[in-house]
Amino acid sequence: MKLEKKELCGKNVFFIKKKNRFSMYAHKKKIGEIALNENGSVVKMSAYNKKYVKNMIFFINTHKELVIEDIKGFPLKHNFLSELKERLTPDTLLHYAILANSTSLARYAIEREAKLTRETFINAAIYSTQLVEIHFKDNLDFIEEAMEAAFEHKNYTNIRILAKKTKNLEKYIEMCNKEEKYQVIKKELIKAFIKRRSNEK
Repeated sequence: MKLEKKELCGKNVFFIKKKNRFSMYAHKKKIGEIALNENGSVVKMSAYNKKYVKNMIFFINTHKELVIEDIKGFPLKHNFLSELKERLTPDTLLHYAILANSTSLARYAIEREAKLTRETFINAAIYSTQLVEIHFKDNLDFIEEAMEAAFEHKNYTNIRILAKKTKNLEKYIEMCNKEEKYQVIKKELIKAFIKRRSNEK
């Protein structure tokens, strides 16, 4: 460890620049890493203990010259992501805001012209009811993929919401037969199916 290259970043916390990364240490113990790609852009940020995340954020925000392409490994909490929101592209911020179930950050990313896509809709179906509603307003046509994702991850609230839009209620009623936990949802889907049929007459 070449101590002359270390950069202090908090009490007893410092970073050392290596070939394609900045390694973060507390005393002599490695506690995190910021990985760079061949262009020198940040593609991964991981702190092995959440109490050092603030040190990492301070370091990355001090180094404005670093372009952040991705933050794989970064703790997905609203307060941590909020500290980086100006440094991330709108699409990257939206992606991680959905995974963190942060509606306010997702809205902020959309205001900055982040694109709602198949991927963001599917992630919203897994993690966030409010963000599913935002995708509805944008008239995205990935209802079936979103419904399957909500089923797979047992997001019952989103299953109920997406059932109003899906064209394949029979398919999901059949899927409910395969698992005991889906019986309450099955009853709701059957009611929705009957109501839809009666409205079609």
